[in-house]
Amino acid sequence: MEVSMNNYISNQTQVGSFTTGSEMPIDTIILKFHIDPSSRFFENWLQKPVVRKNVVLWDEYFENYYSENGTRIAVKYCPFDRYSSDTDLLFIQLSIPNLLYGCNHKMIDDRDVAIDKLQIEIDNIPELPHLDIRSGILYRLDICINLQVGENAKDYIQALFNAHFRRRKTMPYPREGVMFKTEKSGIALIFYIKFSECHHKDAKGILRVELSLRKKARIKDKLGKKSMTLNDIDKDDLYRAIYSEMKTLGLDKAIVCDRFEAENRLSEIYSPRQVRSLLGFLVELQTKTHIQIREGGTSRETICRYNKLLRGAGISNVSFDGKKSLPPLI
Repeated sequence: MEVSMNNYISNQTQVGSFTTGSEMPIDTIILKFHIDPSSRFFENWLQKPVVRKNVVLWDEYFENYYSENGTRIAVKYCPFDRYSSDTDLLFIQLSIPNLLYGCNHKMIDDRDVAIDKLQIEIDNIPELPHLDIRSGILYRLDICINLQVGENAKDYIQALFNAHFRRRKTMPYPREGVMFKTEKSGIALIFYIKFSECHHKDAKGILRVELSLRKKARIKDKLGKKSMTLNDIDKDDLYRAIYSEMKTLGLDKAIVCDRFEAENRLSEIYSPRQVRSLLGFLVELQTKTHIQIREGGTSRETICRYNKLLRGAGISNVSFDGKKSLPPLI
């Protein structure tokens, strides 16, 4: 099936069945470095103990630095590497778009320019040992896209708040947002209204989508390579990863609110009996989670079958009691 974002992203290229933007869709990252344990650069940093079962295992050290444009560069030193007895660990966290542009609603134009800029900033921190940014291992990677949905932004958020998916926990997120966190920790898909965060005129109407991969193993799961560096990142793979996650949630289908529109779509391919059952399911989805629907007597297998039939008619299983239907996000 052709998946397009013609209304949302400019300067597009085709990648398989997906349409991608020309920008590099990256926001916040954490890079991990192995360093010589003999250095004592961290001694004046904030010290916090790591405690397990009321036992202090070791201490970690934290410090924040700021670039010329005010971007925070958070650094953590861990004098412990369970895989190596002769190296310690240093973690660096920051938003790359913030570093480049002073805001993160703008996408990165050039990966190599971004890496070079980050290298200069890190080299300008005298307390740190020399770090080769291109060799740092990605420990967190936030993949992001901006969807220009205009006045529909709040309607999408309202609809997504009512959505509940298997093996995902639906949670509120700051800036009028919603987050779907997987039971397998380390992956979250986040939607929020970008203008509510940055109040920049260019962010009006943007529904921000972020796929946050919080562990090295989760980055490997989604992008297919162990111990990835910034040099390894491929723009098209990033778009594939976030589109795939959104498609899994049925966001490649329309969010249909109008009963007559839903009935017409369903009647084109299903029997009257199936249409009645599916319409009743859509109504329940407006006020109930899948768990609540199951508690009412509908089996898990029936719910899965209803979801599959809805998608077959081009209807998302995300539903809400709105005044108008919403087009697919991808």
